[in-house]
Amino acid sequence: MAVQQRTDLSAWLGSKTVQHYLPHEMMLAIWGSPDMNLVHHDMVTPILQEPRNQIGPGHVDTSYSRNLLGAHLGRWIKGGRKPYIQEIDGAGLMVRNAHFYEPEKPSRGMRPALIHGICDKRNNQDYLYVLPGVRPGSEEMAQKTITLLLPYIDTALRQITPLSHQRLSCLVQSHRHHEERSLSEREIEIMDWVKMGKTNPEIADILEISSYTVKNHLHHIFKKLSVYNRVQAISRFEQNHG
Repeated sequence: MAVQQRTDLSAWLGSKTVQHYLPHEMMLAIWGSPDMNLVHHDMVTPILQEPRNQIGPGHVDTSYSRNLLGAHLGRWIKGGRKPYIQEIDGAGLMVRNAHFYEPEKPSRGMRPALIHGICDKRNNQDYLYVLPGVRPGSEEMAQKTITLLLPYIDTALRQITPLSHQRLSCLVQSHRHHEERSLSEREIEIMDWVKMGKTNPEIADILEISSYTVKNHLHHIFKKLSVYNRVQAISRFEQNHG
C-alpha cells in the first residue's frame, strides 16, 4: 500500500529480503487476449543493492509478450494455477543495457523463469507474471514465495500506470466513444443476443449465418469496444446502447 510510484516497487523488489526468497532479474506482467491480438504488458526491474547483473531501462517486444501469454497462460490454468519454472527465450525480452547472468554477454538464449498468475474476478481476466533470473537451487523457495507475495505485487503494480501504455491509455480514452458508435447494425444485433446469454451457435441459428461469421463479428466488436471477453463487451455495450 506504500507504493506510490514505480521506483517504490523497484526498490522493494530489489531489497535483500525479497531477493533472498524471490531472486529475479526483472518482472514482466502480461494480460489481455492473444486470440484477439489484444495483449498488454508492463515491466519492473528491481533496484538491486548489489551491482552485479543490474538491469537498466529497457522494453519488451509486444509480439514476444503475446507469445508468452499464449504459450504459458493455458499451462498455468491446466496446472491448477500454481507457479512453475520454465526456460524462456531471453532474446525476446529486448532489454537494453541489461545482462541476466554474464556481464560480458547480451541477454539471449534460454533463461530459467518463474511463472505464476493471478485471476481478477471483477474483470474475469487472468494476469500472467514472468520473472526471469531464478538462481539454481532456489526454485522451490521461489515458488513458495511468489504464491504468498503475488497478490501484494499485483496490487502495487495496479497503482502505477503501465510503462508501455501510458500514452496509449490516453489515446484509447479519447477515441473510445467514436469506436463504440461505429458498431454496425449487425454487430448491435449480435450484441443484443449476447446480452441474452446466447452462445455463438445459437446466435448463428437465429440469424441464419455460420458460427464462424458470428465469431468474426465478435472479434471486430471486441476490438471496437477495447475489451477482451463477452462479459466486458456486455458491460461496455450496455453503458452506451442500453
